[in-house]
Amino acid sequence: MLLLGGGGQLKSSRARRLAFAGLLLLVLAGHQVLGQWFHRWLAERVPAESVPARLAVQLTRPAVLQPVAPPKKPSPERRWGQLSSPPPPHASVAQMGGVEAPVPVVDPAAIAPPPSLTEGPDDPSAEPGPEWPLSTRLRYALTGNYRGPVHGDAEVEWLRQGHRYQVRLRVSVGPEIAPFVTRLMVSEGELGPDGVRPRRYDEETRQLFRTRQSTLRFVDGLIEFTSSGARREQAPAGVQDTASQFVQLTWLMLTGRLALEPGTQVELPLALPRRLYAWRYEVMGQETLETPVGALPAWELRPHVDDARGTLRATVWLAAGLQFLPARIRIVQDDDTWVDLRLSEHPQQERAPARDNSPPSQGDPAS
Repeated sequence: MLLLGGGGQLKSSRARRLAFAGLLLLVLAGHQVLGQWFHRWLAERVPAESVPARLAVQLTRPAVLQPVAPPKKPSPERRWGQLSSPPPPHASVAQMGGVEAPVPVVDPAAIAPPPSLTEGPDDPSAEPGPEWPLSTRLRYALTGNYRGPVHGDAEVEWLRQGHRYQVRLRVSVGPEIAPFVTRLMVSEGELGPDGVRPRRYDEETRQLFRTRQSTLRFVDGLIEFTSSGARREQAPAGVQDTASQFVQLTWLMLTGRLALEPGTQVELPLALPRRLYAWRYEVMGQETLETPVGALPAWELRPHVDDARGTLRATVWLAAGLQFLPARIRIVQDDDTWVDLRLSEHPQQERAPARDNSPPSQGDPAS
């Protein structure tokens, strides 16, 4: 009996030790999970850098909508990226060598602009020319699909002070008072003889209690991707970011460097938060959009990219009456995930070009 009793005590003691060890392991695992969650939460809630403040530009008057005649067809040496039309309808496959030939695309880096396009202004304080639109705010109604229909609103602000510019693109899904998801994209940099020159791009996404931010920097011919551990890549000529690409297309159309002909294509290297893409836009044709400011003829430009994995592709409709700023933007991930932004009110503009290159304001004086 004593032996049996002693064995029971040994078993009980061993069980207690095993239970204690299991509890200790459980507590340690819990601390590890909690620590990992805390570090993720901290990284999301305290971004390394804040999004740049809005440029202090007052948008106080309705935009003047005037028909803009298509720019004159540029001479070959002035074209930024041409720009070939598809073969005539009567050309057969046999006539094309038995294979359907792709539309030729010329790399803009291979086209040497004349000296007037490559040299900077004689006076560094000189203001950008009239080819740049006045600072403008455009607001859009958002419809789309993401696991069902979604609604929201969006806003694009094109702001400039002298040679400095900002593009601020905000997209919100859900009720205006408390959206489910809001993404703010801010591009800033300089205006030069070759168009928009980004210097920094920030993307901030707010979703319920989470905030994620990524930053791109364009410095000394390099692109720094902060989302990929400060990885750097060589910046190709004419590279743009998610927000600046639309204004670069605007500038190409206003100056006649992009021919308004269906089938015309232009290379536009695009730096997204995680990697660099060889983007290409094609002019699809012109259509009339019904908007709150009336019927607006607009040119549809559709993107093409060889490797589209993980990208959002934005088709834009650029209206001559808005100086080729976007009257509609359709952003697509796949057939079941997309949003469509359509102009919802009269755009607002500044009264005259801002010549001051003062530091950004701490808020939006025009809101």
